Amino acid sequence: MNLAKNKVSKHFKKYNQLANRVVEYALEHKFAVFFNSYDYGLNIIEEAGMKDFFLVSDSFLYKNCELLNTTEFARKMLKDEMFDTKKAFFRKYRIFNELLNIIFEYEVSEIEIYFTDDAENLSEFDVIQTTKENFLLDLYNAVEAAVPEYAGLFPTVKFCIKK
Repeated sequence: MNLAKNKVSKHFKKYNQLANRVVEYALEHKFAVFFNSYDYGLNIIEEAGMKDFFLVSDSFLYKNCELLNTTEFARKMLKDEMFDTKKAFFRKYRIFNELLNIIFEYEVSEIEIYFTDDAENLSEFDVIQTTKENFLLDLYNAVEAAVPEYAGLFPTVKFCIKK
């Protein structure tokens, strides 16, 4: 029993350090994070068996955020202004690359990132296997492919990223 307690204590300490780093980064870059919050996306959280997770938002008041609104990018994509759009997209969402860098500094071997506006279960997600280095490009490609259907909202997609 003591061994299990030490293992949980060690896990908590490392997870708390990770959480502190993520919150510090979020505050510096003006976005919010919520750790192990079960009041948004509960069906997905339970179905995926998530234990340690966090939500990213543009607001500490609302967990369903506009951070992932790509309406302006969608307009430019439809007008075929791809080069500037891609650069701006990478600039806006580089926060995800930084979060991946922070997370992979800890004892984490794989990360799952779920993007959804209204999915209720895992079967609604397209699954994309990627790497930390290719994540933003794959995210951009997923958004670009979904522009005609989603009109500026992120597609319902799950990224699996191995260390």
